[in-house]
Amino acid sequence: MIGKPNSSPVWTVNAHFLRSCLGFGVAWIFWEKAPSEPSPLHFIAGVFALAGAISALKGTWHAFKYIRALRKWAKFKAQGVAPKADKLASKNDLRTKGLIK
Repeated sequence: MIGKPNSSPVWTVNAHFLRSCLGFGVAWIFWEKAPSEPSPLHFIAGVFALAGAISALKGTWHAFKYIRALRKWAKFKAQGVAPKADKLASKNDLRTKGLIK
């Protein structure tokens, strides 16, 4: 891992919740237009409501996975210490080691 987790899961979560809202909205429209006795419009509304519920569950699951990945990343970053640079070798150090004259 070079950087933190990418933001494409955010788009996935938003797409699932948008699809859920559209499914519930279309289901509500069909339910309102249906007559009071059972009709095919009630069945269509039920199918759209079920699709909306499934999409809402998927969005919630993807949001949970993304939050868990962010927490794992934060835990991973907290494990190490800040990188420290070694001091540069001076001419005296190099002379004592016999690397230069």
